[in-house]
Amino acid sequence: MDELASYCEGFLKMKGIEIVYGDPPDGFRPNPPDSLFNKLIEPYRPYLCDTRKYDRRNLELAGAGHAPPWLSHGIFERCMA
Repeated sequence: MDELASYCEGFLKMKGIEIVYGDPPDGFRPNPPDSLFNKLIEPYRPYLCDTRKYDRRNLELAGAGHAPPWLSHGIFERCMA
């Protein structure tokens, strides 16, 4: 998640994205940029909240060397664009 936050900061040309795990504290009021960011990631929230870990070994074996690439900043930027 920290790497993804770093990619978002670079893409959005902003600093200060903070990853918060769990529910916000009582009385928390997001500022306008936080509210906008939360709205934009809402469709991805179930995926982002999933804590499962995946092992690529079987994928790499079955793909005979044609496994999908690891997420890089370049790939992230192309997806976001």
